[in-house]
Amino acid sequence: MAHTNLMCNAGTSQLAFIDIQARLQAAMSTDAMNEVVKNCNTLALAANLLEVPVLLTEQYPQGLGNTVPELSTLLPAIKPIEKNSFSCMAEPIF
Repeated sequence: MAHTNLMCNAGTSQLAFIDIQARLQAAMSTDAMNEVVKNCNTLALAANLLEVPVLLTEQYPQGLGNTVPELSTLLPAIKPIEKNSFSCMAEPIF
């Protein structure tokens, strides 16, 4: 069997943050949401450093709010993909 390189490559990778929104925090404990935001921030900083493209989605932002400020401030140049379907795959731009 041929050896397969399983390492990530910035040129062929993308990072997607899916619906990290303020109103969705209510469905999680504060500790869990803090951990999610902390981990997302780490990933955002790493993506920036490694020049990995980033996608950001927001599920119905008019009703659920925007991406949490702790994350959106790290991604000022990223325009969120607004979606009304639960799945990102139903959103053509995604």
